[in-house]
Amino acid sequence: MKCLVVFGAENAHPLAWLLNRSRRHVWCALRDTEQNMWLSYNWHKGLPIIRAEAAADFDLEAHYLSNGFEVLSIERGDIPCMSFSILNNCVGHVKVVCAIKSWALTPYQLYRSLTPKKGLTMKFKQLFTVPGFGGGSPAAPAPPPPPPPPPVQETSAEEIDAKKQKSRLREAGAKGRASTILTSPMGVEEETGGKKTLLGE
Repeated sequence: MKCLVVFGAENAHPLAWLLNRSRRHVWCALRDTEQNMWLSYNWHKGLPIIRAEAAADFDLEAHYLSNGFEVLSIERGDIPCMSFSILNNCVGHVKVVCAIKSWALTPYQLYRSLTPKKGLTMKFKQLFTVPGFGGGSPAAPAPPPPPPPPPVQETSAEEIDAKKQKSRLREAGAKGRASTILTSPMGVEEETGGKKTLLGE
């Protein structure tokens, strides 16, 4: 299952200023192909926000990027993430939902664990990064709704009259000659006993 790990710079926690400036909060979105939709999971101020974002074929990654968020696309793990390093914060919840095996405690540490390392200096910095605090970043704005269906073209009065005329012509043709009986000057002829007589005789 495809997962999007989304990083934001906003966090309303009083100690959020101790975190990395560009990555102070993280949440995730998963593409559920069975239900044909994107689902987002955001641990926000101690409460999980679960939302159906868009159809599965929608480019949600591009949508988040266009709104200024940083996105990493990964495949969800197959083994549940169970470790004492899982805190009750935004990072811990993302690790559980996406089955990410990592010692990361902060959004920045999680970002570094999901991207190529850059030597021992980066690992040394991760050790002294203050853990996250549950996240206060608002979720990304919902994707735009799908475009409305094209308007139904109304049939003009001329087209309606033309269709009615064609219908009348078809009905007249189906009746054939029997639909129009012509009478002679002597009146309508009747058949009696196999012999034709005039009415009144």
